[in-house]
Amino acid sequence: MIKISIEDDKLIIRGHSSAEDKDHEVICAAVSATAQMLMLGLRLAGVPEDAFSEPEEHGGEVVIDLTGVEEMERSCRIVLCAGIFQMMSIANARPKSVSVDIDFVKFSKYMDFSY
Repeated sequence: MIKISIEDDKLIIRGHSSAEDKDHEVICAAVSATAQMLMLGLRLAGVPEDAFSEPEEHGGEVVIDLTGVEEMERSCRIVLCAGIFQMMSIANARPKSVSVDIDFVKFSKYMDFSY
């Protein structure tokens, strides 16, 4: 199972989709592509390079550590929210293969409610 969680200021993606799921390669590719899009978008929005772990080929773990980011620009929050919501979409479609554990109270500091 792929487990996605927010712990303090870290987004952590761990694991692999079970080979028992007939679409396990597609599920892993969807999560991986979303994680890569999320990291690239955050980099473009100004998050420093050292906030991201090196994704390992078949390693099964990606960590985005926002501890050192003092103030998130609105663009960073938008990218982060889009990535999280896409991960939630994948989890909703494949709940036996992907779980998302996000405490909304912790996550809400990254969201912009000023629209």
